[in-house]
Amino acid sequence: MTKAEPTPGPSRGERWLVLAAVSLAMFGDYYVFDALDPVAPLLVAAPGLGFTNERVGLLDFSYNVAALLLPATGR
Repeated sequence: MTKAEPTPGPSRGERWLVLAAVSLAMFGDYYVFDALDPVAPLLVAAPGLGFTNERVGLLDFSYNVAALLLPATGR
């Protein structure tokens, strides 16, 4: 039995590309989960929109569930 040659590791450019892609994904993740927080008090305070704290919470919940489930399903 002959010993197989080890496969070369990723190049320096490939490692930087993966680092940039993961950093961009993490930035997007933080943005998704914090996007509604600054706007929620304005939605509740705006007359005529009909938003309550419960409705804003439901909106935030549904947005976060979609953000968690869609990547898990591969869509």
